[in-house]
Amino acid sequence: MRRWMVMGLAVLMMAGLAACSPPTDNTLLPTVMQLPTATDEPTPSAPPVPLAYNLPTRADLREASTAEWTFEGTAGDTVRLRALGEGVQPALTLFSPAGEVLATGAEMVEAVIPASGVYRLRAEAAAGSGTVEIGLTSDQQPAPAPPTLTPIPVLVGVPTPTPALVAEGDFLGILSDGQTQAGEFALASAPHLYSFEAQAGQFLHLALDSVSGGAQPTVTVLSPVGEPVAADMLSDNGGGALLRNVRLDSSGSYTVRLTSTGNPGTYTVRLDLSELAFPVTPTVVITPTAIPQTPVLTPEYLAAERGVRLSPNTPVRDELSAGGVNTHSFYAYQGDVLAVGVVPTPGSTLAPSVELIDPDGNVVGTATGANTRPALFAGHVVPLEGPYTVYVTGVGGSFGAYLIAFGSDGTYADLMRGALDPDTPIISAFEGGAVADMWHIYLDAGDVVSVEVLPLDGVVAPVLELVRADGELLGIDRESAGARSPRLNGVAAQESGFHYLRVRPAEPTLLGAYQLTWRYLNIAPTPTPPPGTLPVVSLDGAVAPGEYVFVPFYGLAGQVVTVSVESVASSLLDPVASLIAPSGQSIGSSDDASPETLNAYFEATLPEDGTYQVRVNGYLSGGQFSLRVEQVFR
Repeated sequence: MRRWMVMGLAVLMMAGLAACSPPTDNTLLPTVMQLPTATDEPTPSAPPVPLAYNLPTRADLREASTAEWTFEGTAGDTVRLRALGEGVQPALTLFSPAGEVLATGAEMVEAVIPASGVYRLRAEAAAGSGTVEIGLTSDQQPAPAPPTLTPIPVLVGVPTPTPALVAEGDFLGILSDGQTQAGEFALASAPHLYSFEAQAGQFLHLALDSVSGGAQPTVTVLSPVGEPVAADMLSDNGGGALLRNVRLDSSGSYTVRLTSTGNPGTYTVRLDLSELAFPVTPTVVITPTAIPQTPVLTPEYLAAERGVRLSPNTPVRDELSAGGVNTHSFYAYQGDVLAVGVVPTPGSTLAPSVELIDPDGNVVGTATGANTRPALFAGHVVPLEGPYTVYVTGVGGSFGAYLIAFGSDGTYADLMRGALDPDTPIISAFEGGAVADMWHIYLDAGDVVSVEVLPLDGVVAPVLELVRADGELLGIDRESAGARSPRLNGVAAQESGFHYLRVRPAEPTLLGAYQLTWRYLNIAPTPTPPPGTLPVVSLDGAVAPGEYVFVPFYGLAGQVVTVSVESVASSLLDPVASLIAPSGQSIGSSDDASPETLNAYFEATLPEDGTYQVRVNGYLSGGQFSLRVEQVFR
């Protein structure tokens, strides 16, 4: 059989060879098509392109494709590359000149350049398709310089003074020293331009007040050669622009440019020049100390809720109906010293009976009371962690209203006793078993105190606690001052507010009188008031992605200023701010001022007199912002 099979296969092979042999005529052979080989590697959409520092670039990134960029890296420099995708989730890979992977990340990579050379960044579409914007920043690469404004040519023989800066606008006239001039913006009108003459060394004071409408103009003062000197929008308490004590460095004709938001409105502008600086009064913003609410000696107790567990030392009110059974639950931990109390309210006919059930369903204690006496179960040390249940019934079928509470330190309730003055001993006594006395004192943050409890008989064994208003325990003692005599010495208040001296019996049945005294060991100094501030620039604006906005102001050497740039509501801007000195060097910058915000904030000391520029841009973003520069007086 095998022999016949082999012969059959041979025949078939010979037939196939005959079918594939070249034709005897001149007929062309069919073309053989090479099918593409499938691969899992994404295909680059284009060759690598150069990537510039501090200048975002965009590219299309489709599914299963990549885009690549190259840049010059300097040894020792720290570079950061961020990707912002629109409809696509980019994945980044940074390669060394030798092709080794230096760093990878979902939307950002950061690396220290090991050696100078050309580095390559690859962006791959991890999910989706769309446009990706790539930004490259560095610790060593300089930021772009401010733009240079072009002055217009000086025309001889023009009778009316014209503004120095080349710009669209309506020239409305000359401002005179000490005078106020009114103006009005129409809907979407061009900027309003004024000019004034000044001498080098004079101080400028310019006030722009919005009278009506929504124009809300921005004022910019330009030097005789067209360079911006100072700008503002809202520094006059938010109602208008105010330029204070701008020292003019050269003599000549200055330009005042007013730019509206596009809305109509009226305004007034006043110019004042002086040989001496105008007096200014910094504003000191002192946050008033909140008046703490005095602890209530007789609190209003909340009603018990079915299915809601009791909280330690927090009584709730409930009512037992005739022949009824009420249940309450709480959670206890191993080692807790339980105390459970059911107290009839005034006028109630209930004589309470209590039964306590552990998590396994076992009865661990019972107690009964009368309509003038609570049912108290105390002193049980918890061996088993879990939920405990309290059954409340009435002795002899009694019923009525009651308070119920539990505690884990041998007490079930706190009795508010009132205020206690320093160095004023007070004598008191426990009114009932398993109840703690609470005295309140007021402490400022940083106060250091000493507290002492002296037993007045041979039975009571008090425990002393110092507790913050939020319930945090600051100190606890039992016998530091001798047998049955607790003392807390040198405890510091962490924050200002009411604190509680909690005195409780160590054993629920060992009751008696005691004397309580507290005193200051150290009184915290009065807090230093915050420094005064003076608005220099307050301005709302917008910046497009990949662009910069420069806002000028005049500063003097030694002045301390704070610069704040915040993204306004609904804006997608991630603001970046830098302060450029007259020399062109950056003297301060900020991106994300804290882990909780993307806004920019920093403080800087001005090194020289002159016009400074606040440079604002968005990190791979654009949108509206609010800029504020303030001088700080310390």
